[in-house]
Amino acid sequence: MPKLSRVMEILQVDEQFKRDLHRLVAHKMNGMLSTDETGLIDTCLLSIEGATVDQEVVIHCLIPTLYLMRSLTCHQVTDGVLRENVLQGDYYSSLFYRYMVQHHSLRTLKRVLKVLQSTYLANVSNQQNRPAPLQYFHLLWQGDDTPEGHRSHHPVSLSDVKTLDTYKQQVKIEMVSLFTMFDSTHNDALSALMTSGGKQTRLTLFYHALTKDSSRQRDLLSIGIAIEGIHLASLIHDDIIDQADMRRHQQTLHEKFTPYTALHMGNAIFTQSLLALADIEDREVHRVFSRLFYQMVHGEIQQQSNRYNCHVSTYRYLKVIRDKTALFVESILYLAGYLSGYTNDTLRHFRRSGYYIGMAYQLKDDIFDYTSTAATLGKPVASDQKNGYYTLASAVNGPRQTTQLAHRFIERALIELRQLPTDIDQRELIYYTTILYKRTR
Repeated sequence: MPKLSRVMEILQVDEQFKRDLHRLVAHKMNGMLSTDETGLIDTCLLSIEGATVDQEVVIHCLIPTLYLMRSLTCHQVTDGVLRENVLQGDYYSSLFYRYMVQHHSLRTLKRVLKVLQSTYLANVSNQQNRPAPLQYFHLLWQGDDTPEGHRSHHPVSLSDVKTLDTYKQQVKIEMVSLFTMFDSTHNDALSALMTSGGKQTRLTLFYHALTKDSSRQRDLLSIGIAIEGIHLASLIHDDIIDQADMRRHQQTLHEKFTPYTALHMGNAIFTQSLLALADIEDREVHRVFSRLFYQMVHGEIQQQSNRYNCHVSTYRYLKVIRDKTALFVESILYLAGYLSGYTNDTLRHFRRSGYYIGMAYQLKDDIFDYTSTAATLGKPVASDQKNGYYTLASAVNGPRQTTQLAHRFIERALIELRQLPTDIDQRELIYYTTILYKRTR
């Protein structure tokens, strides 16, 4: 038997390793760890006792586990899901996805997402099935040793979808197939929402910005599903936050069921969208979507911090619009150019076009919210004012100022669009952008 002094020395080294690990993880997560979280770290270390431990590898497994646990804890509130719970949970989910894209293989990401999806589905059916944190840690610790599974759907190229209508129809069919994963009651409500006349603006812009002869278009369907799925999930969560009772002329899901059920339906749709993306073995595609998700949540958090503040500067107001809306359009136009193989100089025009289109689009939406009717829009009007959000349209002479600003953005968008290559649907893209700006609802 080893001497008592030697045993004590080993224990001291182990305790020092744990303390160092606690400090490093807290530093990388930009905050303090709770007692439960430090306890979880110790439990995870105990579960791999005897294995060769590399501190950096352990940290890369612990951090996404902790982000997931924080997200699930925020979203586990059943007694009236408040906007703070929704936003905090979404924030940690965005950090989880971003960290996974940066530090883990896409195969490992897919395995974790499948387990996470089962949790959300159980929550929708009120089964309260929450895997132990240790299960997620072990999935990350094992890495990507398991064989790659089959793709969730067949890849499609633009030679298969020669028209925009065909492409949109295929995306809609796949969405209904992938997203109606609940019981019949919840599936019927979700199907009604998906087929109730959404404009599919982002999908249309993405299609027109693609070249029609690029070999990279094999992943077109997956990206289309992700674009529409992430947008749909964000609408479901936004409706909970804003306490809206109508969306696309339909009763919102949290009104039809409960906020808790709608919250996890949105989570399941978002996770299914990421699973569709996980079939694409291109780190840049995932980097773009992870940045988009993070910025969308960040924009919503900034908007919440500005509630009931009528002195918000125009700069801060436009920054919220940029994060919540414009970055989405900017990202999908950039992806269209990236998948088509254009150089960085050309990709800058794709980015700028998307940014300006997105800004003009949201400014027009703010005008409609202030001046239109619920019957016309298919959703509540004056919701920004009711929720305490400052918009330029609600200021003195606001509609006129907002219209002028939107016009400046759309002019810049058209300038950038004319710089794009002619082997995309440049004319269609310019025409559709003009129609978007001139819309009346």
